Amino acid sequence: MELFWKNAVGILFILFLMVNLVHVCPRKCVGCQNKTGTRGCDKEGWPLIDADANEVDLSSINFSSCPPDLSTNVNLEKVNLSRNLLKSVNYTCFHKDAVLNVLDLSYNLLTKLPNFTSGAEVQILNLTGNQIVELNPLYLYGLSKVRQLILDDNGLDSFSGNELLQDTDMLEILSLRNNKITTFAVNGTSRLLINAVNLKELYLSNNMLLDRNTPWLLGALNSKFWTSVEPIVQ
Repeated sequence: MELFWKNAVGILFILFLMVNLVHVCPRKCVGCQNKTGTRGCDKEGWPLIDADANEVDLSSINFSSCPPDLSTNVNLEKVNLSRNLLKSVNYTCFHKDAVLNVLDLSYNLLTKLPNFTSGAEVQILNLTGNQIVELNPLYLYGLSKVRQLILDDNGLDSFSGNELLQDTDMLEILSLRNNKITTFAVNGTSRLLINAVNLKELYLSNNMLLDRNTPWLLGALNSKFWTSVEPIVQ
């Protein structure tokens, strides 16, 4: 019996040492283990991003704000922040000289487009499955380098301003599937897409488009420079 207790005490002592010597990842950071571009977590539970990483996967970790390391890495080209709890994202989240080929913010809690009026450039922006119900030119101004903008499944139903895409002349693909859009007219005019001079693909299926001028507008634009216009209803 005495031998048993000695062995038990020895085992407990070893376990105590293991717990205190081995870094235990904070609960907040459990989801970032073995994620692309990360190397564990800091004491606050934020992921540590490799300094030379070009791609980082921070999806499904339940963040409500941008991890601090994102703003210090100028090499990042592809960032996945999908399926978190982000309510807003702006230029301070990323290094001012970063050129993000792909930024995935799908399935968060965003109510407006990210504000990148200064700082990082974004070329492909995925905002599927957020809560953006209105498009405002003020925020599109900060996305002047975007080539693909995906806004599917947002409940989008209104636009602000008469010339929505006037400052996004590099935009080539715009996807607005599964929203609540009823018209492209604002104040009686249909000029929302007039300035999309490089727009080649437009996806509008499963909306509520009732404006009788919409098919004419899309047809006219298609005959000019578009390569693909998805049918309004599928």
